[in-house]
Amino acid sequence: MVWGRVDRVGARRMLIKAVRRHLCEVLSVCGPDADAEGVLRERLKRRLAEQGHIQITDPVGWLMSRALPRRSVCLESRCDDGRRMDSRADCQACNLHILDRRTLRARAAQLASVPVHGDGDVPKAVRDSELRALWLREAKATAARHARTIRMRETTAAAAAEHDAKLQGRFTVSKAQPCVDCGHPQSAGLCGRCRDGRQLLAFKDEAVDIAVATWGRSSKEQAQQFAEQTRGDLQQAVEQVLRDLRHAGTNESEALDLAERLAIQSQLHAVREKALHCLATGDTAGREAERVFAAEMRCRHNHGSWEAAKEAAWEASETARWKTAHHLLEQHLHEVRATRARALELEAEADPYEVQADRVRAVMNWSLPTRHPKPGLRPKLLCDS
Repeated sequence: MVWGRVDRVGARRMLIKAVRRHLCEVLSVCGPDADAEGVLRERLKRRLAEQGHIQITDPVGWLMSRALPRRSVCLESRCDDGRRMDSRADCQACNLHILDRRTLRARAAQLASVPVHGDGDVPKAVRDSELRALWLREAKATAARHARTIRMRETTAAAAAEHDAKLQGRFTVSKAQPCVDCGHPQSAGLCGRCRDGRQLLAFKDEAVDIAVATWGRSSKEQAQQFAEQTRGDLQQAVEQVLRDLRHAGTNESEALDLAERLAIQSQLHAVREKALHCLATGDTAGREAERVFAAEMRCRHNHGSWEAAKEAAWEASETARWKTAHHLLEQHLHEVRATRARALELEAEADPYEVQADRVRAVMNWSLPTRHPKPGLRPKLLCDS
């Protein structure tokens, strides 16, 4: 046994550290669930089998330099002597490497096919020279490929650096822009406070759109009524939260802004849930739920009992009901926003009658130049003729 021949305490400690290091290497490469001890045990068995009956004169050196280190002819970090340490299967990269070498030797033998004495044998010197020439050509081609790869990497790195520099320049220029709402300098076009304000306005508009899309689609009067009611509820909720905070002694602007944001988000969530519940209990969602329930009950043979089939059908129908409610809400929101966009476009367009009227007014207000008589001359009258 090799370990039994190591009698020095310092050498044993050094070997223990080396074994732990190689175990950590296996775990880092193959993952924390890998059998690192089994991998190292099989590696030592292979090294001992390769050693055969040859005497090991230096056990410590043999373990440190030959038995414990991983050996691989490919670039795969999980390969050890042509086998994968994680799956214990043959390494495909090593197989490809071996096939490449065999192909190169076959090409050299084919190029050096010079029969001697008619028996078809090829001199070893000729085969070696052809193989050497092929190796040199392959080495030159590999060096050229490596050079091209290096140039491509350098070009890519230079382009990436240039792109990063442009992005940094754009970021610097954008950061130097003042806020478009309040004019605060160095705000990248919009400061944080104004950005939060815009987001709060977006939350309010979304809540109003949900209310109008759910209950105010029948007429403009109802749409206006529900929009004003939703805005009033939002404002009342925000004022109540701020009033409670100020009454509790909280006057910091950041705390008040956060409370306002949370209150608006809470009201938006409540309006959405109320709208979904209203749509889910409507006729469209009810008919969809009934169709899904009937379809599921037609497949009741897939369940063990009637009660199980009925429960599964009920769950499927409820899922379909709420999915239909979500779909209807999104569809109604799209219609409301599209209608508003068309109305804004019509308002932006100029009225043809107003355009012609403005032109007529401009012509009527245009005054002709006044002709003044020359000095010393009086105007000619009708009585002088």
